[in-house]
Amino acid sequence: STDFLICIMVLPIGLSNFTNGKEVFFSTQFTVNLWGYMWNVLCRMSVFLIGMLSICRTLVLVFPFLKVHRSVVMPIIASYIFFMCLQSSIPFWYKVQYMYLKGGRFCAWHLEAIPIFADTRGTPYRLAWFIFIILEFVLPVPIVFGSCVISTYYLMFKNQRMKKSRSMKIKRAATCTIIMLTVAYLFFNIPFCGYFFLSYIYTWKNAQVNINIHLVHFFLIHTVGFNSFFNTVIYVFRMKAIKDNIAEKSTQIYNTMRRSSSKHQTTKRSDNKTTNS
Repeated sequence: STDFLICIMVLPIGLSNFTNGKEVFFSTQFTVNLWGYMWNVLCRMSVFLIGMLSICRTLVLVFPFLKVHRSVVMPIIASYIFFMCLQSSIPFWYKVQYMYLKGGRFCAWHLEAIPIFADTRGTPYRLAWFIFIILEFVLPVPIVFGSCVISTYYLMFKNQRMKKSRSMKIKRAATCTIIMLTVAYLFFNIPFCGYFFLSYIYTWKNAQVNINIHLVHFFLIHTVGFNSFFNTVIYVFRMKAIKDNIAEKSTQIYNTMRRSSSKHQTTKRSDNKTTNS
């Protein structure tokens, strides 16, 4: 659902691109604040959920008798959502608004607009960048990559005797799906995260921030947007429940159209007979 919402959130950006940067959806301050707030929460949630999926699947493969209960996972996810909602509302605490930046076709708030972060050479500013970018976007990359390698190894070389069992087939199918999601995540996010990691090293070394805010949001919108789109496609083609639902709906629509067409042809023939007589 997070990836689907992100795909919807990208549509206003597409409209602005097609109209040469005109606000369209972002014509009022309310819509700018709403889009900016939701985007900040959703793009981080997408990364966090991929990480959670990867870790949980790796634990299940490494420790076959371990059960990852929802009562453990859900509070962690709920806590992260709450924290992200608080973080995205920081500008509102200081009466700072999200802004539509025509050059990048996105909505954002400037960190230096907050008094405590006004000094771009100060430790609070650099610490905030560490939390908002390195901790939330860059740090998950090695975790997800490591989980992907371990899952692939266990999938290919471990539990050979159980490969023919039904439970193992289900587990293998679920693991394959998560590996696909992980590979898509790594493909779209490694360039983005590599740029920020190198920029941040330069920042601490030279005691000044050298991060292009427009490039930040360009990467965020395009990498997260494309990643979410491919995640949605993977879910559709890999999850049986979704495929069955789509097939059922498609069959219903086809049958309805077929009956309607047949009824129309029957009516037309009756009218022709009446006309001829």
